[in-house]
This record gives sequence, structure tokens and C-alpha cells, in this order.
Amino acid sequence: MGVGIRRMILRMSGLGGFDMLVLEAVLRLRFGETVTYRGRFRIANNPGACRAVGNALNRNPLPIAIPCHRIINAGGKPENYKYGR
Repeated sequence: MGVGIRRMILRMSGLGGFDMLVLEAVLRLRFGETVTYRGRFRIANNPGACRAVGNALNRNPLPIAIPCHRIINAGGKPENYKYGR
């Protein structure tokens, strides 16, 4: 599924602005890249919003296509997320 199609589905999902910002940032990850909650989301001009980022990732309507499982905690490990560990 191409990035354009995923973005279109996101826009139709009814998510709020911050959620969209977070999921758009996840779409910009390179294949196989992992990043921390805090590190990547400085893009959102809100580096201290780790909990809000986690909540936005939890509302991901396309978990297979938008790889939120590649967002890891500061210790380099996957955090608890909606579809498993």
C-alpha cells in the first residue's frame, strides 16, 4: 500500500490534528528504521509529549500499514502497544 493511499485513509479516519501529525511522522520513517517516542516527535514541536504520542499511536487506524510498532522507548525496547509486544 503506497504512502499516498495511507495518507488518504488517515484523512478519512476522523482523527484529530495532533494524531494526524504523529501518524504522518510515522509514515516518514524509512523502511526498518526505529525511533524513540521523544526523538522522532520533536517534529511536532512538542518533544515532551510522549504520552500524547503514545495515545495517538494507539488510535492508528492502519496498524499494518502505518508501522507504529517501530516507535520504541528510551531504553531501546518496544513499549506496550495495542496489538501486542
